[in-house]
Amino acid sequence: MIFTKRFEWHHGPIFNYRIKWYAEPNPEDNNKHWMYEETWFVSVQLNKEWFKTDNFYYDDHTRKAVTIFGIRFSKGYVWQAERLV
Repeated sequence: MIFTKRFEWHHGPIFNYRIKWYAEPNPEDNNKHWMYEETWFVSVQLNKEWFKTDNFYYDDHTRKAVTIFGIRFSKGYVWQAERLV
């Protein structure tokens, strides 16, 4: 099973402020049930640049960040899915 913690540390503190779990049949997998987890987060990290904006998007994973004086403030969304046996 996939369960994300509320607070994580990865190059700085990450606070997952909304986590949603649900299971539903996947029509592409003969209607077998899959567990889905969606997570919205904010984080503060140190960065090498002084000023920078960053928008990341890949397969519906998103992160928007701004760096001011070497401190990056981020907000994002990630998801993952796992087949239930």
